[in-house]
Amino acid sequence: MKAPDPKAYSRLIEDYCRTLGGGDVSVETNASVLGFEDVTIILRHDEIFGRVSMTALVEVLPAETLRRIAPDLLQINGALTCSGGHAFGVESESGEVQLHCSLPLDGLDAEALDAALATLQAKCQAARGLLTALQEGSEQIRKFVESMVSYDPSTVLLRV
Repeated sequence: MKAPDPKAYSRLIEDYCRTLGGGDVSVETNASVLGFEDVTIILRHDEIFGRVSMTALVEVLPAETLRRIAPDLLQINGALTCSGGHAFGVESESGEVQLHCSLPLDGLDAEALDAALATLQAKCQAARGLLTALQEGSEQIRKFVESMVSYDPSTVLLRV
């Protein structure tokens, strides 16, 4: 992870603050300035529930691929949950799945954002590692999934 641009934090926070007051809002930035590669960061504010969350779009892949190699890991508009946040795949009408990693934010100062980014990066790496293992189609898939995921009737828990 390269050193984040301090100005990127202030721009992101300023953009976010400018959007407040209009209900549910979303602020998106090119994550490369925040130290990520090929990841889009989105800050969201839910006015009704007063929640702030940060989401990273990790990967886009064909839904059929994920459905074929790991049907239990794809829930239409569902989630792979993990402590402090979650990774979730959303299937589009075009048959692609956008894999996101998300976590709640308690504050938007630079220190809190820095900590959130570090946590989010770890979640993104874990999610990518899971996808890599699944796509390789090797014997390691079962072991990897078992080490990362515990199954529950109502959800799939991803430990990251």
